[in-house]
Amino acid sequence: MRTTTFTLLLLLALTGLGCAADFGADLEPGALSLPGKADGASDVVFTTAEHVQRLAYRDGEERSDEEAAFVFGELITPDSSLGGPWRYLRPMSALGYYGPLGPYGPLGLLGPTGGNPWNADLYVTGSFAWSDHSEELTANGGPLSADGPLGRAGPLNPARWNDVGSLEDGFVPHLRPGGVFAPLGPVGVSGALGPLGPLGPVGAHGYERRDGGEYWPEDDAGCHDAPEGFEAPPCRRVEVEWEAGGERRTYELVELYDEAYAAQMEDNDTSFMVIGESEVGEQDEYAFASESAQWVTVVLLPETARYPFAQAMSVLGASASEGYRAPSSAFVPHMVTGFPVLNSYDHATAFDDFDLEVDVVVGGRVLGTIVSQSADVVDWVHVKVPAGAQLRARVRLYSEWTARFSDAAWGLAFRPADPSYRMIVVGSTEAGQGPNTFSGPYLRAFQ
Repeated sequence: MRTTTFTLLLLLALTGLGCAADFGADLEPGALSLPGKADGASDVVFTTAEHVQRLAYRDGEERSDEEAAFVFGELITPDSSLGGPWRYLRPMSALGYYGPLGPYGPLGLLGPTGGNPWNADLYVTGSFAWSDHSEELTANGGPLSADGPLGRAGPLNPARWNDVGSLEDGFVPHLRPGGVFAPLGPVGVSGALGPLGPLGPVGAHGYERRDGGEYWPEDDAGCHDAPEGFEAPPCRRVEVEWEAGGERRTYELVELYDEAYAAQMEDNDTSFMVIGESEVGEQDEYAFASESAQWVTVVLLPETARYPFAQAMSVLGASASEGYRAPSSAFVPHMVTGFPVLNSYDHATAFDDFDLEVDVVVGGRVLGTIVSQSADVVDWVHVKVPAGAQLRARVRLYSEWTARFSDAAWGLAFRPADPSYRMIVVGSTEAGQGPNTFSGPYLRAFQ
């Protein structure tokens, strides 16, 4: 096992830059440990896209591998330097606009949700209810049964995270709640509890999406497998067997709300998705509450970008050859002819830059505001809150992309749509928190 002293001497020899401890001098102190018993501010720990980016960047410049290894190996507990996970923090990688959380991924406009003719949810829950058939599926081992992803054998069982975490790779263990890459993990927005899982708009509950996004059962019947107090529509929660014939757990359905409906809700929970539009200087606000102590993940992604999917994948291919750093130029296919055209690439202006703020209120007192204002990657907040915490998320458009003169060469003459966004909120549930595993400068606490 390497010691801190050995690491410092080794890094000093490799860099010749002075004391290796300076590698992390720009990182603000994080939470020394995750909280235990709920006691207000001390029970709230959080991280954001910005805080995580600082692990790999200093003053906008990428840290060297030696410096990043020091940060992940000495400033984060447990040691997370194996496999070089900081490479996944580059703008074109896992947490960036081209990754699973971005507009080109499964949560974006081209994915299965959105209510558009090309989205699967229009046909799964957007046209009619089939909740009677859903009950049959569940009785025969379907997605809402103990054999599905919400049961003991699924990804929400922390015992399975321990198995995954034994791999000698700093990236994989950090998919757990509280980790650097938690939004991508089992309790993240693309997991079993999110809009792509059995609780969401393409889920197995069989309810029809009506009005601003509420779920209604077949023929206005009662909500099946609903806990006490939630049997009548609109349907908001379901009970699922954790193990066959044994424990049952309650899960919140993931609604797809429109902007106006979500903004006026006074009883929203930590399991929903909203699609909205914005202008520079405009602010949209959404309130929701956490019934249980849990990790809550809020991801804010733009719906559109300068490059359509085919052109974007060409840019991503160019970045792959550069270690997923943003390229200065890339060959992209013409939108009509498909002939490759060399185009300069400016990552900072290729996307609508939406900023995210989340107020945390406990016991009627505002403990603080969590801010994520990254220009390079998708903005998100990952926060552990006590039971009864109230949250207010604010969305602001900082800047919008435009069609440049040079883009006409590959077929983009003007911007075809106004800026729009998707905000996704997912709670881990109290049972899905897992053990208090991580500490480091990316985790913060209100002072």
